[in-house]
Amino acid sequence: MTLNQKPNTGFRIGVSVAMIIMMLGVVISLDILTTYSITNTTKKITEINNPISKSLSDISNMQTNQRTIMHSATTSYSTSDTSTYNMLKDQFYSYSDMSELQLQQIENDFSELSNTIQDPQMDSWSSSINDIKNLNSEYNQIGQQVFNSAEMRKSNINQLVSTFDNDAIKI
Repeated sequence: MTLNQKPNTGFRIGVSVAMIIMMLGVVISLDILTTYSITNTTKKITEINNPISKSLSDISNMQTNQRTIMHSATTSYSTSDTSTYNMLKDQFYSYSDMSELQLQQIENDFSELSNTIQDPQMDSWSSSINDIKNLNSEYNQIGQQVFNSAEMRKSNINQLVSTFDNDAIKI
């Protein structure tokens, strides 16, 4: 009986070694697949995150430029330099439009990012992006109100001057 058991034992050992090698191969394959998936997800996140970061930086620069323009516009308004004032007002509105476009692009990129990864923190980031969009909109509306207010004052002053001139002619 010992002769029959030896080939059977060798066969069992061989099958056990083969199963271990096969399981090791499956584990390595799953590891490679997981690593590939993580690498692709990381690349996608980076490809989307970099433009979002750049756009936010651009918006910050645009708002800084708008602030500078607003100060220059008020100076040229007070000195009655209408051509410079109108040019600065147009620049302010141009930056306003560009920042709105940048924020729309950020929203689109973020939407793509949230489709790529499922993270509970995405909701808070989405809320932050909406807050930035609302603050930017308020900022641009306040700037528009400042320009409108200045133009209404100028119109009122022109009406008063015209009325004064007409009354002076009557006298």
